[in-house]
Amino acid sequence: MDRSISISPLEGSLSEIPFLQGGLAGFFSYDLVRQWENISAPSVQNRTLPDSLFLFFNLFVLLDHTREQLYLVYNPLPEIKMGRSEESVHREGRKKLADLRSRLRSPRLSQEDELQNFSPAIEGEVSEGEYIKMVLRAKEYIAAGDIFQANLSHRFRIVFPAPAPFQIYRRLREINPSPFSAYLDLGSIQIASGSPERLVRVSTLGGNASSRRDRSPEPILAGKTKQRISG
Repeated sequence: MDRSISISPLEGSLSEIPFLQGGLAGFFSYDLVRQWENISAPSVQNRTLPDSLFLFFNLFVLLDHTREQLYLVYNPLPEIKMGRSEESVHREGRKKLADLRSRLRSPRLSQEDELQNFSPAIEGEVSEGEYIKMVLRAKEYIAAGDIFQANLSHRFRIVFPAPAPFQIYRRLREINPSPFSAYLDLGSIQIASGSPERLVRVSTLGGNASSRRDRSPEPILAGKTKQRISG
């Protein structure tokens, strides 16, 4: 994305901005189901991947792809709930937003995030013939009425030198611009996802999840930032 951005005052209602309060971002692995179901272990186990991993955050950037706008958001409520004064939290929050805006305006330190051409060697754990057999067997189960769909996962390995994980994600978005794509950089683990659909959505807006809502400090927004999105 273009780093030559401009800041304009926030307009409209805060309710129009999704995920305004922040929260958790992370993943549940497929193996987590074995905590409840008696399922045999997979032939290849991912011992380095935890069953689940989530990050909690209250300082973040929201990117609206449709309007081509960025929202810089800081939610002070979690720190206030931990006993800190509203005055100090709001003061530090505005400083954090100013620092974040400065980082977004600064020039790139490297070109590692640029989309490059790459053709790495890819190894599959199942041969083409074995995978076709899996498909045919699944079709037999469907025809017999035992199942109505099957997720035939196929694990691939990229032989080094491999491209940077974020480059893989950007190429994935270029090929399949899914509205539910996601990239997680969790230190030793990077996940690039291009899901075509939402699995589940839970919302308390307009519902009866709670009978009483305490007044909470509003999140702080640095305004909306217009930019050009190139990938």
